[in-house]
Formats: sequence, structure tokens, C-alpha cells
Amino acid sequence: MKPPTLEIDESLFPLSFLRLLSLVPSAARRMHAGVADGRRATRGEGGRYLFRGHRAYRPGDDLRRVDWNVEARLGRLLVR
Repeated sequence: MKPPTLEIDESLFPLSFLRLLSLVPSAARRMHAGVADGRRATRGEGGRYLFRGHRAYRPGDDLRRVDWNVEARLGRLLVR
């Protein structure tokens, strides 16, 4: 379903700004496309080290980062 289009008074915003504004959704998708789960940087309190998710454990990962509560519930090793 396509989002509804809004009528914008071009006297309020320059046409060049409106063109740039239309690129924002695709730019946001590209920013997150190559980033692994649990590794996305965030802004605000906590900065880039704020917890964002889990990923599967890989050999060589620090065992201190394993979420042992999740392992007990699901029986899978997941890293924070």
C-alpha cells in the first residue's frame, strides 16, 4: 500500500529541499543494510554501546558477552 501524498505549499519550502526530503527513507534503509544485528550504533543516552539486540554466538566471541539467561530459556548461545 502506497502512503498518501500530501499537498505541500512550495512557497514554504524550496523545491530543492523537497527533492532531498524524498530521499530520506531510502538513505535510512541503506544506513542499516550492511550492519549486523546487535551492532547498530545509536544516538542519545548510552551512545554506540547501547544494547540493540542479540546475534548468534560465533567461535572466538568473548564468553562474557553470551546472554546466559537466553541460553537457559532457548538452549541457544546468543551474544549481546
